[in-house]
Amino acid sequence: MAGLFITVEGIDGAGKTTHLQVAASISGHGSGRSCSPGNRGGTLVGRGALRGLLLDSEHPIGPETALLMFAARREHLDRVILLAL
Repeated sequence: MAGLFITVEGIDGAGKTTHLQVAASISGHGSGRSCSPGNRGGTLVGRGALRGLLLDSEHPIGPETALLMFAARREHLDRVILLAL
């Protein structure tokens, strides 16, 4: 049987992890989990320097620079998600 690819979006504390755990228990299948950009899973780009830039409240970046988040998501797609599928 083929697996499912489910993506869950939301702000910190919205309950994404809880919903994924419930979905995995209902489906009866194990699950892989990754965050982009994030501190669990993902890639070095998303976990490291880029995440630090995005979360640094003392030195906020401009809106155009924040588009780097999409570069981290693409990196995550190429190096994590597509390989897992």
